[in-house]
This record gives sequence, C-alpha cells and structure tokens, in this order.
Amino acid sequence: MTWTICKADVAAERFDSPGGVVSETFKRNWWRYWIRSSDGYAIRVRGRAGIEFRDELGEIHINSEAMAYPSKEIVVYARSIPDTDERRPKAEVLDRLQRALAARGYEMKVLDAD
Repeated sequence: MTWTICKADVAAERFDSPGGVVSETFKRNWWRYWIRSSDGYAIRVRGRAGIEFRDELGEIHINSEAMAYPSKEIVVYARSIPDTDERRPKAEVLDRLQRALAARGYEMKVLDAD
C-alpha cells in the first residue's frame, strides 16, 4: 500500500490495487481540533496523552503519547483499542488513525500490537 500526502489541501490518496484509487480528504476543525475524514470518522489528539476516535459506531478513547518536540511522532498503545463485535476491528481503527495523523504531518508508531 502506498500513501501520498498533499499538505497543501490536507488530502490523502490511497492506492490499494493496480486499477483502483480511493481518495480520502481530511479537514481540521481549528476551534475544537477534530480531524475529520470524508469517510465519516474523526480523531482528536488530547494533549500529550490520548486520542479520541469517533465514527458511526460511537466514540472510543485510545491511549497514546506524543513524543517531545521537535518530533512529530505519536505512539499509540494498541491494547487500549477494544476489539469487540460492536466495534470496528482493531486493525481498521489503527489504519484510520494512521491516515488521519499522516494527513496532519504526524508519524504513528504502534506498541502492544497483538
């Protein structure tokens, strides 16, 4: 999977298969700091620790840690993401997090992966 991030309009294009290109755009709400995807989900980095993830299935809190300045890396603790029948699979939540954070110029590192 190859990612192209265009910082000018905060858009991400995902190239999944040789014939298909899926385009996803992100918008940032400056007042409340939500990063919203055209795919219907949103995330908000809560200071140095914690990410809120919201989609049509509800909201979850994900344990994370922003690394010290000038790093643009955020460590996400995968075990804090529920992996139940009522929620999206953990891998899909992590993929969505990575796309939204990359669109804002952050790098995501996953710890505690199963």
